[in-house]
Amino acid sequence: MQAEEIVTRAREAGKEHERETRTEARERREKMLEQTKHDIEVETQRALEQIRKEVATLTVLATEKVMRKALSRATSASWSRRRSESSTSRSSKGRRTK
Repeated sequence: MQAEEIVTRAREAGKEHERETRTEARERREKMLEQTKHDIEVETQRALEQIRKEVATLTVLATEKVMRKALSRATSASWSRRRSESSTSRSSKGRRTK
């Protein structure tokens, strides 16, 4: 009987150890999964922030380019009008004096 009790206790201890080991493994797995989810969320937010910065930079660069072209055209048109007005006024002044 004493041998049977020892075997029974050993089996119970083994089952208890197995339950504890499984519980600990499940808890570790859940913690790792939560940490991984957190890491993914942090990295996603970091990537989105970087994309927002890049979009803002590209928007500024594109706006500058458009504004430079518009100003260049406006300046060219203004100079053309001034030249045209200047040459028209010179030729009309020259005709009046004759």
